[in-house]
Amino acid sequence: MIYLDNAAATPPSKEVVELFTDISYNLYPNQESIHSAGYNVRKRLDKFSHNLASLICSNNKGSVCWVNSGTEGLNSVLSHSNFNKGNIITTNAEHAALTEAIKCLDNVSIRNVNLKSDGAIDLEHLETLLDDNTVAVAIHHVQSETGVIQDLISVRSLMNKYSTKAAFIVDSVQSIAKVYLPWEEAKIDFCFVAGHKIGSPYGAAIVYRDKNKIYSSHFKNLRSTRHLLSRPEPVSVAMLNLALETGMAEFEDNRRKALNLNKQLREGLNSIVLPKGAISATVDIDKASPYIVHFTVPGFQSAVLLRFLSAAGVMVSSGSACEAETKNPSRALIAMGFDRAKAFSAIRVSFWKQTTKEDISALLEALQISINDY
Repeated sequence: MIYLDNAAATPPSKEVVELFTDISYNLYPNQESIHSAGYNVRKRLDKFSHNLASLICSNNKGSVCWVNSGTEGLNSVLSHSNFNKGNIITTNAEHAALTEAIKCLDNVSIRNVNLKSDGAIDLEHLETLLDDNTVAVAIHHVQSETGVIQDLISVRSLMNKYSTKAAFIVDSVQSIAKVYLPWEEAKIDFCFVAGHKIGSPYGAAIVYRDKNKIYSSHFKNLRSTRHLLSRPEPVSVAMLNLALETGMAEFEDNRRKALNLNKQLREGLNSIVLPKGAISATVDIDKASPYIVHFTVPGFQSAVLLRFLSAAGVMVSSGSACEAETKNPSRALIAMGFDRAKAFSAIRVSFWKQTTKEDISALLEALQISINDY
């Protein structure tokens, strides 16, 4: 199998899988127990929290709440009373986990900022939406389909000018350990890590800025009083830590390799022969994550091409796995100005550490055959 759907989930590393056994045997006591065995697990979890925060927050001014998924993390953050009033600014290109969490809020007006044709946030439009009643700006850093990277520093600059009390909620699931996250420069208040995006089978965390401990109290209440958050499992916490540690240590090498694969694929797509028209990349290489290449194949439905490719042993996607079976075109692509036909012709290829040049060559060959046999 040639696996090129790593934005949906990455294969776990051998070291992470080996750690699973070790932690399962040695950190099994319930950390909430009063005895010393439970206390020892709590201390180890505290150490994991400090380590994870230090990897993401250069100034160590981050706190951690362990969750089971990015979806759970977004819902936990937005359930705070601070966000159940005023207006929240977001985009029509967000992951469904963020979109649906915002929709569940009762007393909030939702303001969608426009996107440019390359997927970047229209900063001039954002400037008109921000005001004193804005309680949060909730957007992605790297868009999960197109891979476009948002200018978080410029967004924060406008927030500082027009909405000084608003929280900056950044869906960073596709960027952690892959694209530099400007935690301090953009004064991010919440970001998110999901293990299955960086080489761990599961485990996730909210990393947040909490000057007055109001969010720590909120997360503690969700866990201990309302029982809406499960207790952190040491094995998932440990695996996520190791995956993130490894990813950050290898950041530059992995990025360089992904960029070379990205260039190879983009050049190869220029050689694919279509009956009419040509394949076109959605976002320029310098504006997107090096780990994602998104493109359209005019005249062809991506769902059909994906099945051809799957039969040939090549796994790619048409966008977010969470919305793979929807009958509607991608909301993100429509927000960027794509018509329905073009949106339905989109394919996403995504890399991780195991991806090779040979994988890209095999994809290109299989794609040309699929087009010929369509």
